[in-house]
Amino acid sequence: MKRFIARHEPEETEKRYAEIVAERSVTIHHDEDGTGSLYAENLPSYVLAGIDRRLDHAAKSLTEDDRTLAQRRADVFVDALDHIDPDNEPARGTNLAIGVMVPASTLAGVDDQPAISADRDWILPANVLRVLATSGDPFWYRLFVDERDDVLAVSYHGYSPPEHLKNAIRYRDGTCRYPGCLRTVAKCDLDHREPWPHGQTCADNLWALCRHHHKLKTFRHAEPVPHDDGWAWHVGETILTE
Repeated sequence: MKRFIARHEPEETEKRYAEIVAERSVTIHHDEDGTGSLYAENLPSYVLAGIDRRLDHAAKSLTEDDRTLAQRRADVFVDALDHIDPDNEPARGTNLAIGVMVPASTLAGVDDQPAISADRDWILPANVLRVLATSGDPFWYRLFVDERDDVLAVSYHGYSPPEHLKNAIRYRDGTCRYPGCLRTVAKCDLDHREPWPHGQTCADNLWALCRHHHKLKTFRHAEPVPHDDGWAWHVGETILTE
């Protein structure tokens, strides 16, 4: 619904975006038990997506650590704030790519269709996208060119797909392909629908599955079956469709 409104009311979407971002703030609330909460409100979604990826990357790099991932993320966040030098701009650290899908018509200035995140969860108004595109050094990646150069139409030797095919599938799927699962592609595995080496390393045989549903498939508690023009899942006596 959010994407539908953004596509059909691009000017209103840009106006609402500007009004909301203008009210951005960070507040701290102290509780009575010696703890509290920090709230960052009305920040741009692309900024929050970048923070989320950086926290995950930093937290997961801490190996042999007894803390949970959530605890490590929280501690990494606090540690980053503790190291802010008031006299100098802090380094941004690892530059993890946060990509969006952009209609060619928007880039050409034909219309103002918004960009959409890979997980289909947030949008970026056209006017903001154009500012980012001209003020930074973005990497443009065209997934579909023509039948000869379509990265989704090529098979590759070996188990692991090349990085450009991984990116293409992540953008194609958005979330875990198990019906009803909304875990984002950033937190999913790329699974061979028909196990390798019998199944090819190609877009038709690769999809995003979260670790839980990947394990269900691996141990045959849930099996994908052809259904109409797509796939359904056979779970016990039940058939689940998207």
